[in-house]
Amino acid sequence: MINFKTVSKFTPSKNNSRLATDDRNLYDRIKDGDMDAYDMLFRRYYPPLCAYACQYVNEADAENAVQDVMLWLWEKRNSIIIRNSVSTYLYHAVKNHCMTLVSRNIIKEKVISAIHEAMREKFENPDFFMAGELQKKFNDTLEGMPEHYRTAFIKSRFDNMTYKEIAAEEGLSPKTIEYRIYQAIRILQTELKDWLPLLAALLAFNWIKN
Repeated sequence: MINFKTVSKFTPSKNNSRLATDDRNLYDRIKDGDMDAYDMLFRRYYPPLCAYACQYVNEADAENAVQDVMLWLWEKRNSIIIRNSVSTYLYHAVKNHCMTLVSRNIIKEKVISAIHEAMREKFENPDFFMAGELQKKFNDTLEGMPEHYRTAFIKSRFDNMTYKEIAAEEGLSPKTIEYRIYQAIRILQTELKDWLPLLAALLAFNWIKN
């Protein structure tokens, strides 16, 4: 592989009219669909353009940028208008493409950094680990209580049903439903007494699901 960082950053002299004329002739032939002319222009500028691009991006991205520009030059040959020299146009196009890559990489790095920071804060928070253990303890306690207590509690806390709605569905009085929910809460308070502050917060935000 060519080490493009060691290739001189060739920029044709403005006084080199012969080369500029030759480039223009090649480009005119390219516009007519001449693949041989395209191949000659590609071989002429690929190494120096890659070396130039390495000022802005790494070597792999530099090669990709130059390849993209040269491919674009071929595909859009019928619509591209080059008013100045072909070489100046290519160098500007490569630089612009590199700047786009740099901007994308900066945005990508910011997103990755933000995600990393969010995860770091979460993993440093003891409640992140405690919540998982609490959820298991909560579910185990709920499963272990009498079914009629559990059913009333779930319908009230997770299905957002009123005592009257639960009573009508179960064919019981609202007072009976109230008593069952009260008993379910007492069982939870007894079994989860060491977790009550966190439990209250989790229940408030509906983080524990049955």
